[in-house]
Amino acid sequence: MNAESYYILKDSIGLIYQKQNLNYPQYDEYKSTVLQEAYINGRHFITDVVGINNEPRILDFSLSQNYPNPFNPTTKIKFTISDFGYTTLKIYDILGNEVAVLVDEEKSPGIYSVEFDASTLSSGVYIYTITAGSFSSAKKLVLIK
Repeated sequence: MNAESYYILKDSIGLIYQKQNLNYPQYDEYKSTVLQEAYINGRHFITDVVGINNEPRILDFSLSQNYPNPFNPTTKIKFTISDFGYTTLKIYDILGNEVAVLVDEEKSPGIYSVEFDASTLSSGVYIYTITAGSFSSAKKLVLIK
């Protein structure tokens, strides 16, 4: 085929995000695709996906700052777990007394959001901690009534 007998109308290369796999929520799936549209010898062709690169991205452990902060009386705490395991998310007052346990169970890898209702607590500064396997982290939250 010579160069004069065909031309490419579109040659698209893109990244398509696919929602989390429900069986393996620790993976976000990204697919690299190539789609071509061309005229060859006067005929119109559109190819299917020419290539797919499926490389899952493993999530890291993380504990996000609660939102809103300061808050009254509820706030959300978001965290990410990268391995199966026992997870705790606890709230402590400034003296180190445990005032609430939000999570105390086995968790599979994924992104989680927990709502904390502090309507029975006094205004003040509190610390929330997460422990999941060997990962642990703590952050400060402020309750203003």
